[in-house]
Amino acid sequence: MRTVRELRDKVVHAWEHLNTAIKLLIVIDILAICLLVVFFATIRTTIIQQMRANIDVNLHYHFNTLHTILAREGRYLCAEAHALAGLEDITDALNTRDVRHLRRTIASIRNTHNLDVVYIATDAGDVLLSAAPHGFDFATAITQSAVQKGRLNDHAYRFLISGGEVWMTCTAPHIRSDGQTDALLLLARAIDHDYLRDVSTSLGSDIFITDGQLLVSSLPPEDHDRLLLAGYILDSAGITEQRFQDARINGATYRLLMAPLRSTDSPALTIGLLQPIGLIENTSQQATLRIIVLGILLIGMPFVLTQFLVRAIFKPLRSLMRAAEAIAAGHLDQPIQVEGTAEVQALATSFNQMRIRLQAYMEEQRRWNEELDAQVRARTRELEQLFRIRDQLVAKLIFAQEEERQRIARDLHDETSQALASLVVALGTEGRLTHDEKTRQRLEQVKRLAIAALEGVKRIVLDLRPRLLDDFGLLPAIQWYAEERLYQEGVDVTIETEGNEARLPSHIEIGVFRVIQEAVNNIARHAHATQARIRMAWQSDKLVVEIEDDGYGFDVQKHMSDMRRNGGLGLLSMQERVALAGGTFTIDSAPGMGTRIRFEIPLPRSEAKDVQDPSTVGR
Repeated sequence: MRTVRELRDKVVHAWEHLNTAIKLLIVIDILAICLLVVFFATIRTTIIQQMRANIDVNLHYHFNTLHTILAREGRYLCAEAHALAGLEDITDALNTRDVRHLRRTIASIRNTHNLDVVYIATDAGDVLLSAAPHGFDFATAITQSAVQKGRLNDHAYRFLISGGEVWMTCTAPHIRSDGQTDALLLLARAIDHDYLRDVSTSLGSDIFITDGQLLVSSLPPEDHDRLLLAGYILDSAGITEQRFQDARINGATYRLLMAPLRSTDSPALTIGLLQPIGLIENTSQQATLRIIVLGILLIGMPFVLTQFLVRAIFKPLRSLMRAAEAIAAGHLDQPIQVEGTAEVQALATSFNQMRIRLQAYMEEQRRWNEELDAQVRARTRELEQLFRIRDQLVAKLIFAQEEERQRIARDLHDETSQALASLVVALGTEGRLTHDEKTRQRLEQVKRLAIAALEGVKRIVLDLRPRLLDDFGLLPAIQWYAEERLYQEGVDVTIETEGNEARLPSHIEIGVFRVIQEAVNNIARHAHATQARIRMAWQSDKLVVEIEDDGYGFDVQKHMSDMRRNGGLGLLSMQERVALAGGTFTIDSAPGMGTRIRFEIPLPRSEAKDVQDPSTVGR
C-alpha cells in the first residue's frame, strides 16, 4: 500500500510540473488511444464471433450430413443382409448343410458386395461358417438382443467395438419354407480410417469416432499435430449433447464439435468434427494492423494540432513564464519581449509595467534593509558588550562569593573551631575536677553541645571550602563530599570515572564542584532516593559529568518556571556556573522516574596536567 501511495505521489508531482501544452497533448492522446482500444476490441470481437458462428453452423451441418451418411449406410447394410438371407444358394446350402458350397457362396458374396465380415450361425448362435478378419468378436456381435431382432426379422443396424475397430453390423434371419428360422446371417462393414477419410474428403472436415478408449480418425498417422487433438475427443466421450470447443496445438487453433452418435443397441460413441480456424486469426491480425494504422493517424492528428497550438499560443506564454521566473528570481533589468496574439501582447505589457514598479520597490527596500542592518549590527554590538559585562560581573560575583566563603571558612576554622575546641577541653577538665555530681552532669551536657557545635562548624567549613579540593583535586573532594552527605541520608552512592583525570584551573574546578555539590544536596533534601551515581569522564577536549538518582523526580519545566517566578537559585545557579565555564547543561526528569543531570565543560588542554588514571570508585 505504501509503494502504491508513493508512486501516486510521484505521478501527481510529475503532472503538476508539466506545462499546459504537454498536458493537453497527453490528454488528447490518451482519449485517442482509449477510443482506438474500444473500437479495436469491438470490431475484433464482432469479426471473431461472426466467423466462429459460421464455423459452428458449418460443423453442425457436417455432423448432420455424417449422421445421414452413416444411417443410410446402415439401412443399406440391413437391406443387403435380408436380401442375401433369401438367396437360393444359401437356402440350398443350409438345407443340405453343405459347408463347402456355403463357403463358396459366402466368398462370392463378400467379393461382389464389398463386405468386411460375413457370419452364418444357427438359431442358437453356433457358428456354421465365418468369413471375417482376425480379431472380430462374433460372440459380442451375436448378443441376445441381436438374435432376437434377427428372429423378428428386424432391419435395425448397430455399431460394435471389436478388435480395435469400429464396425457397423446387421443381422438377418434365414427362414425356411415352413416359416421357421433355422439360421442367422451377420454382415459387418469396418468404419476405419479409409472409410472416414473418404467421408471427410466429401465433407471438408476431419472426423473422429471414439468410445473413450478407442479412437478412429480420418487423419493419417503421420499428422501428429492434429492427432494430439484426440485427447479432447477422448475426454468428451459419453457426452449427451452437442458441444463446441477451441483447441490450440503447436500454435494452430482448431474448432471442435463433439456430439453423441446413437443407434439401436449400439455402445455410446462420440463423433468429433475438426476444422482449423486460422482464418479467424489471420483476419483478426489484418483487422488489428488496419486499426493500428488508423490509431496512428488518430494520434498523429492531435499531435500536429497540439504542435500548432504550442507555436501559436503556448510558445509566447512560455516566454512570459520564463520572464516571470526571472522576475521572481530578482532579475529585473531585462525587459520582456512583446510578441504573440493581442491578448498575449497586452499581458506582456502589463508584466513590463509590473517589472518596472517592482524594480523601484526593490531598490527602496534595499535601502531600508541596509539602514535596518546597520541599526541591528549596532544594537547587536551593544548587546554583546552588555553580555560580556554581565558575564564578567557574574564571574566576579562568583569569585567574590568563593573568596568570601574561603575567608569565612578560614575564620571559622582558625577562630571559632579553635574556641570551641578549647571550650570542649576546658569543660572536660572542669568535669574531672569537680566533686559535685550534678555539676559534673551539667558540664558533660554542655561539653556534648560544644562538641556538636564544633562538628557543625567543621561541616560548615567543609561546605564553604573543602580543603581536599585545594590539596588533592576535584575527584577526591567530590567522592568525600558525596559519601559524607548521602550516606547519612541512607543513599548508596557510586562514583565512576573514565579517561585520565586532569587538574583544571581553580575557578573551573570550584565551579564543577559547586554544581555537583548542589546536585548532591538536592538528592539529600528532596529526592527521597536509595541509589545515586556520579559519573565523570575526562575526554580529549571536555569533561562530561552525569549525576543520576532513583528518587521521586519532578516536572522540570514547571519547577524552572516556579524558580524564576519565586526567585529560587538552585538549578539556575548550576546552569549559570556551567555557562560561565563555556559548557552545556541539561536536566532529564519526570515524576516517579528519578532525575538525571548532565553537563559538559571544555578542557583547557594547555593548562591541564595529567595524573594517574583512577579506577572506578564506589561501594
